[in-house]
Amino acid sequence: MEQRFGSPIFDKNNIEIWVRRAQAAVLSPHKHQAEFETMSKAELKALMEHDKEILQFSKNVVVIKIMDPDATDLSFVDLPGLIQNAKDERLISTVKSLVEGYIQGSNSLIVIAMPATDDYENLQAVTIAKSPKADPEGDRTIGVITKPDMLGENNIGARKNWKETLDGTRHPTTHGYFCVRLPDDLQREAGITKEEVQENADAYFSSTLPWNQMTDRSRFGIPNFVQYVSKLLVDLIEKSLPSLRGRVDEKLQQCLTDLEGIPPLPQGHPSTEVLMRITNFCRAINDAVSGEKYKHFVQSNLVTYSKFKSEIIATAPEFRPFEGSALSLEKTRRCSSCITFVPGSQTEARGLDIVRNRIKLSITWELPGHIPFEVTKNLLHDYIDLWAEPTLDCFQAAKATTTQLLIKLLQEYLGQYKFFQKYISDLVFKEHNDCGRGTDEMLQKILQMEKNPLCTQNSDVLSSQRREWKDSLLREAGRMYSEELQQEKSTYHRCSTSRRSYIRHTFASVFSRADDHRPTTWTIDDEIEIMAGVQAYFHVAYQRIIDYIPLTIEHELNQNLANNIGNALIDKVMQDTTEHRVTFEQLLSEDPVIAAKREELQNRRSRLLKIKAVLDKFKHLEPIAPSIPSSPTVEMEEQEEEYDAPCEG
Repeated sequence: MEQRFGSPIFDKNNIEIWVRRAQAAVLSPHKHQAEFETMSKAELKALMEHDKEILQFSKNVVVIKIMDPDATDLSFVDLPGLIQNAKDERLISTVKSLVEGYIQGSNSLIVIAMPATDDYENLQAVTIAKSPKADPEGDRTIGVITKPDMLGENNIGARKNWKETLDGTRHPTTHGYFCVRLPDDLQREAGITKEEVQENADAYFSSTLPWNQMTDRSRFGIPNFVQYVSKLLVDLIEKSLPSLRGRVDEKLQQCLTDLEGIPPLPQGHPSTEVLMRITNFCRAINDAVSGEKYKHFVQSNLVTYSKFKSEIIATAPEFRPFEGSALSLEKTRRCSSCITFVPGSQTEARGLDIVRNRIKLSITWELPGHIPFEVTKNLLHDYIDLWAEPTLDCFQAAKATTTQLLIKLLQEYLGQYKFFQKYISDLVFKEHNDCGRGTDEMLQKILQMEKNPLCTQNSDVLSSQRREWKDSLLREAGRMYSEELQQEKSTYHRCSTSRRSYIRHTFASVFSRADDHRPTTWTIDDEIEIMAGVQAYFHVAYQRIIDYIPLTIEHELNQNLANNIGNALIDKVMQDTTEHRVTFEQLLSEDPVIAAKREELQNRRSRLLKIKAVLDKFKHLEPIAPSIPSSPTVEMEEQEEEYDAPCEG
């Protein structure tokens, strides 16, 4: 993350001191940066010498942004000098990897500062620049010989070697070498001018061996170096123009796409815009409820209603035409494939003895052969009472789906205006909760209607179902008796009295019904009749409920909301604006995040269009290049001078 240091600099004479201050601050994370903004050069030097906590190196970058409308858009990276000895050996590899990372870019030039006091063969920078990941062909590398005045008259061999390097007879490269003489510390402190620097350099190279013996003078001095590098940069830019145009077009298209995703600002009167947005929002709710649009809403509810149907079927009665003692695993397994088994039912199976006990508890002064309706009613209530939980689950799931729809539509139609969205959201969910309460009351009423009275006009289906269930139960009883009879036939007369009684009692339709110890109202036919009647009515009633509950939710919750929300919102908005509780302008106050995003995208579009216009005009670039956005980076790798802090700048 970039952090500002100091204030803008308008006098270029102050640049050096501010760079030194920034370097010291980067290397001193234990101090507040404000401490460095007023330090003099002497104070900075003392700090670097005596502060034991100061870092030797930092990966943090000191960035200097030069604002000049006539300057070429370039990045110049002054990399730290490569070192061979350090107390912390990790520092050597860290600096090296940093340099390697910067010089790998194919759209950059590598300028190597080569101190004349060093041997060419010992320059690590040359080796790194020639590496496969950098510039193995030397197309982007230029060597600059510095500090030639540091070679005394007695350094004859070194002077000869560097002269041969400069004229290309030793270590030849694609772009050759340049030699420059820079001012020393005293000259800089004295405020030497650029013109004076060049005059001193020209005088030195013209009067000093072996430099004055060279015929090609274009390799001396900073102006010649800058002119040559400018031409290289232009050539590099020309080569990268096609890909640069492609990247600009791609970024411009993405910017336009992002702008299209930002809601436009309202063009009409605020009141008209507010009412129009409310109308569109309410129309979207109607479209979703009717299934015209936002089809996932209806589809989600259909899944909920299908689940509700399965949960109601799971409450179906499970009757077995034999005694409870016979509800063994074996007999249940054998019966599970017969017609009396209800697919999907999860209720506990009930046998003849349970139904018989219900009959026994209800018998009072009934005539023989008459079973109280209370038995059928109580059994049915056992199963109908189970409908309350799946009904509530179905309603809550459907209401949650409606809530999700409303949140989505509020964001889609009003999300641009957070105050408006919050205002309308409160009104919408109040109406939604009111509809929910009404729906819940209606559902409870429907469940109560199913319990009292037990009634249906669908008598034909009821009678048909009763016959089918009765026949099925009797067939199953007969089938099971036949199996029992085959097993018991040979040993029947040898059975105990209790065993004989069980067989005769269970299958009374086959044996004589004359039984001294049993009331005449107790017959297997009575139990079967009750079972068949309960199953038949449940079949009729459950088919009603699986339709009535979803239809009630749709009508009372979703359709009521869709039909009434428009008038409710508009009435409330008009009332609040009339009574000055809110204004139309307040409702249309745009979300600052969206406004900032739009401004950012519009500015980016303007910049990209200007860049595109400039690039489209380029046919050929002159050596002194105009301001070209996104042009290649110039990178320099140099050995540190004694006053440089060992950090990246």
